[in-house]
Amino acid sequence: MALRNDGTVWIWGAEKNQLLGSATKSGALKPRKVSLPGPAVAIACGAETSFAVLESGALCAWGRNSSAELGMGDRVDRRTPEIVPLPRPVTGVFSRNQMTYALMDDRSVWIWGDGNFSSSGAFVRRDRTRPTRMGLDKDWSAIAGGDGHAIGLRLDGTLWAVGDGALGQLGDGARSQRLTPAQSGNSKEWTAVAAAARHSFGITKKGDLFAWGDNLRGILGNGSTLPQISPVKIAPSGGWQRIYAAETFTVGLRTDGSIWAWGENEHGELGVGNRIGATVPVRVKFPETPPAEKSAAESPR
Repeated sequence: MALRNDGTVWIWGAEKNQLLGSATKSGALKPRKVSLPGPAVAIACGAETSFAVLESGALCAWGRNSSAELGMGDRVDRRTPEIVPLPRPVTGVFSRNQMTYALMDDRSVWIWGDGNFSSSGAFVRRDRTRPTRMGLDKDWSAIAGGDGHAIGLRLDGTLWAVGDGALGQLGDGARSQRLTPAQSGNSKEWTAVAAAARHSFGITKKGDLFAWGDNLRGILGNGSTLPQISPVKIAPSGGWQRIYAAETFTVGLRTDGSIWAWGENEHGELGVGNRIGATVPVRVKFPETPPAEKSAAESPR
């Protein structure tokens, strides 16, 4: 999916599970515009679902709905976008596999979908066909999740986690499982989070990057392949702005505009010019833009 600055949403790829938001069954080899009731300000993808937050605060969803991940009150797939019944305007949405989280304008978090891993933060393990509020708190600033766990930030800079923690992905120094969100550590310096599969990342106010959880193929970036049950600092220090976590590799953006990548590289996903995996961040080098030819007015006479 892609969101353009005019608020239009474009999508392409396979069509077997209604991801493209159209009434046809053929896939799209080129970006296709999604028909939405208004301009979008944010988008998200789940396993086989798509979401768009509109300027109005409404949330549109479409795609597969076997675990009620669309939040429509049923398990019926949608080929075209429909409005998710939510009590308040949405400011952000995150979806992972068959679980969906929405951040509302009052800073509350609502969840729905798959409950197999207890990552819903509402005590029980059943699927939720309709959005359910996660606790009574109204101070969430960000949320992310992996395969069975979720991590969130509060406005005071504290880190919280819920769900499966068998490989340390909750960052609490243990391998426990939580049915409701609990604070991980005592730090109040967190400003951003990211997660995928069974690992997590966090960035502090100083721009330091930390990682924890499963470390398959060196995906954490600390030079090891061993799981980490507590956050470990990833070099270089400072300057980290954003992290994009994937199943087997990671990409990071630094404040100087440079892009770094690490983890699995069998298909060249790191973009470093080879197929060798990396257990520490490696800078991605882009081709230099050829200098523009001088215009006739600038050329020496």
